[in-house]
Amino acid sequence: MIVYIANDSYQRDETGAILSMTAAVEGRSQETGESLNSYVKLTKEDLGDGVTFEELTYNAKVEACTKKMIAWLQAANTSNQAANTSK
Repeated sequence: MIVYIANDSYQRDETGAILSMTAAVEGRSQETGESLNSYVKLTKEDLGDGVTFEELTYNAKVEACTKKMIAWLQAANTSNQAANTSK
């Protein structure tokens, strides 16, 4: 699957420093034609220690967004399994 950022925007403080980034993330499977779309908000906590938004490459942004989406899906799967077990 090819994952890419279709659009991104930044939220800045009064000095111009980037506080967070919102990205429209898209993914497409060339084999199946399936796709995904998501909006991901990255904050400083989503970056590596000492890394700033200004230093991020495009690939690092895609990686951070993908990592956050995977974490969401894993958390959702755990919640769904717990809900199904309690029935």
